[in-house]
Amino acid sequence: MLGVLPCGAASAEAPGKTATAGAGFSVGAGHQYPWVGLNVAYYVPIPDSRFWLTPYFGAGGGVCTGESTSSCATGGAVGAMGAWGRTHRIIVDVFYSAIGAISPNLHGTYLPVVPVYGVGVAAGYEYMARSGFFLRGDLGVAYATSPPLALGEMTLVPTATLIGLGYKLW
Repeated sequence: MLGVLPCGAASAEAPGKTATAGAGFSVGAGHQYPWVGLNVAYYVPIPDSRFWLTPYFGAGGGVCTGESTSSCATGGAVGAMGAWGRTHRIIVDVFYSAIGAISPNLHGTYLPVVPVYGVGVAAGYEYMARSGFFLRGDLGVAYATSPPLALGEMTLVPTATLIGLGYKLW
């Protein structure tokens, strides 16, 4: 009979997207999508293991001053995630991203909103279905490195990817 395998025989079915290299895109909120935005990543499995390396780029916006002459900040992110697992993955994320924004006050006049960039590290979880759909989130800390360094007086700030929803293309 065609299409019927004996009990215990391995299937010749192609591996799901959880086992192959490929590009993915997602939308979300957090440091990978400064503040709300888009992310493009490339998943690279390490041969003969459950480890992955995933470089990514993100862009987004959404921090506004609320003044009558309001302006909103936009920002970018670049980073790499190391992960372990197939469907359920533990991730460690190292990044350089927009981590905050300020509206400088020059003698009572508010200037346009300026993003503050920083380097950071985060740990979290990613679920990827065989179909390629994925959901990710993480928590971490970042150190502000770009002028202006005024997020209050804090240069070390908590950061997170609150949610990332996406699809791995192949």
